[in-house]
Amino acid sequence: MEELFRHLIEFTNDGVFRFTLDEGLILFANKGFMSIFELDMSPQEVIGRRIDEVQVYLMPPRTIRGAIEKHREIHQFEYHFRTLKGNDRWLLHDSFLTVDERSGLPCVDAIVKDITSRKIAEQQLEQRVQLRTAALMDANAEFENVMYSISHDLRAPLRAINGFSAALLEDWSDRFDEPARANVKRIAAAAVKMHELIEDLLAYSKLGRKDLHLGPVDLDVLFKEVLDPSGTYITTRLADIDVASPLGLVVAHKGTLFLVAQNLLANAIKFTKPGHRASVRIFSERRPQGRVRVWVQDEGIGIREKYFAQIFRPFERLHTSLEYPGTGIGLAIVRRGVDRMGGAAGVESEVDRGSRVWIEFEEAPEG
Repeated sequence: MEELFRHLIEFTNDGVFRFTLDEGLILFANKGFMSIFELDMSPQEVIGRRIDEVQVYLMPPRTIRGAIEKHREIHQFEYHFRTLKGNDRWLLHDSFLTVDERSGLPCVDAIVKDITSRKIAEQQLEQRVQLRTAALMDANAEFENVMYSISHDLRAPLRAINGFSAALLEDWSDRFDEPARANVKRIAAAAVKMHELIEDLLAYSKLGRKDLHLGPVDLDVLFKEVLDPSGTYITTRLADIDVASPLGLVVAHKGTLFLVAQNLLANAIKFTKPGHRASVRIFSERRPQGRVRVWVQDEGIGIREKYFAQIFRPFERLHTSLEYPGTGIGLAIVRRGVDRMGGAAGVESEVDRGSRVWIEFEEAPEG
């Protein structure tokens, strides 16, 4: 067995060596050690020398002392150095404390493996990921800028269409027959729908453009503002809405969370069964790891499970605009806004038994 171990240590490409813990005196080194550190001497020539004498040109003395001290606590670590011949190397260092049987001194038996190739591959992969991420961010930013510009520029001609169609109905209505009046009304209705779509597109693009500074947001205050009858945010006269206070405090951006809550409620009210009055319940629960989940529950038409992910994507509609009017961006705004604030969103639903859409954020401390 001794012969076997001697051969293994002698012929392995890994560096195997022993040094004293207090002074760093080398007691043993194999050929692999000499090769990895590119030392032009034999293993016998380094025995009895201090590590800093052998590696003084490879690592600064301060780094060497730090490496020795690591052995008192850490038994595996990686480190980078440059050899005397100017080559960069990464090593994986494994060691354990022992006592030298001859001197009785506490010492370290160590094995170093050259992992330079792996590190270079990891660095190259990381660089490629960074480049692709940067390219994706640039493309996304360019797309958002284009979408914002198009949406903004469409407002002026849209106002003109709306204004002229209203003028036609007001000034020329008596000269039009019924089909002509119906067509002008269709133009006006289409202009209104286009206006809603542009506003939603602008809201969606702004979520990716502005910087969000997060802070504590009182959910009770927020939903009270969204549901304020004097406002124009949510039409509550055709819905029964119950808020189970207190909802709690979360870490979020109030303006963005307001937009998220507005779209959540509008979605819950809109998808009501024909002939029924909308009924919506808002409540919250504390989740593990200091999170708060807010639920918006309705008694509407429900959604099949296979469409759960689809409904959070832009322009993904499960019903025609004639059945349930809308732009198809509401829940996409919810998802994007929640993502920007470091939160999460999801849905639970059954067909004909309603839906429960949830959003979740970090809980903010009281005060």
